[in-house]
Parts: sequence; structure tokens; C-alpha cells
Amino acid sequence: SRSLGCSPNTIYNYAKRYKKVQRAIDEERGLMIDEAELVLWNAIQRGEAMMAQSGLNPPVGGALGEFGNCSDIRVVPVFGARAGSAGPLSAVEWERLSSEILRAIAEDEGPVDGLYFSMHGAMGADTELDPEGALLEAARKIVGGEVPIVISLDLHGILTARMLTNIDGLALYHT
Repeated sequence: SRSLGCSPNTIYNYAKRYKKVQRAIDEERGLMIDEAELVLWNAIQRGEAMMAQSGLNPPVGGALGEFGNCSDIRVVPVFGARAGSAGPLSAVEWERLSSEILRAIAEDEGPVDGLYFSMHGAMGADTELDPEGALLEAARKIVGGEVPIVISLDLHGILTARMLTNIDGLALYHT
């Protein structure tokens, strides 16, 4: 709408009247989501590669920096993924992402004293209305009820009952 010099509502109303325009918008949206998912997969970090963020601005970097200041904490990073604003993940990509995260937790060797998730609170997926809650619920099943799970969320993130049921601590961050 910006490049056409009109409001988003004008485009929306036009698309409602002309199905061909709506189909073109839907196709472009699909391409944008596909591109966003590709960016997500390129941004995934596993294991020690995550430590490069320690002390940097992203929320996980701040947490890693703080953990690094504590001599009695040994950080074992297992998985990280970032993406910008986009539509919901497709069913295939949600399954792929969630499976990789949960597999990384399950395959970690040694005793786990706690889990930390740096979340935003606004993730979306086509087949899961509460993706972050689903991840926390599945992680809880992997580590059991005795291992604390702590999350951080953006101030405007969505906090669900499912998330609260499966965590022991929560910190908010301001972006």
C-alpha cells in the first residue's frame, strides 16, 4: 500500500471485491513466509555456536552473559533460532523446528540442573495455536518435574496457561 500511495484498508477492500487480487496477495504472502522460514533455518545455532551471542544485545545474549558471570553455572547451549516478523510457520516447518529443539534437549548428556528458554511470546504455527506452550510442555516431559524451567519473554509477548503450567520461573525483557 505504501508503494501505491494508499492505505492498507484500500488494498484489503479491493482484494475482497476482486478474488484474483486476493489470490495474488495470498501467493506473495506464501512466498514471504517461505523466505522467512529459510532465513530462520539459516539463523539456527546449535551448541557452542550460541556462545558467540554472550553479552550481546539479544535476550539470549544477555542471559548467557549473566550465566557466564556465575562460577557455579556451567552453560550447555543446545539450540537457538531467530526470525523476524512473519506469518505462522507451516505445519512442516513447525514439526521440523520443534522436533530439532526437543531432540537437542533429549540427547544432551549428563545431569541437567535447569533449562532456560529465551522466547518472544508471539510465535505462530499453522497447526499449533500455542507453539511456545507446546515446546515447554514437551520439554517438561523430557526433563521431568524436578528440573526447573525458566523462560524470558518480551513485554508484549503472549503468556498462556499452558506455558505457566510448565515453567518454574519467568523474566520479562524490554525491546
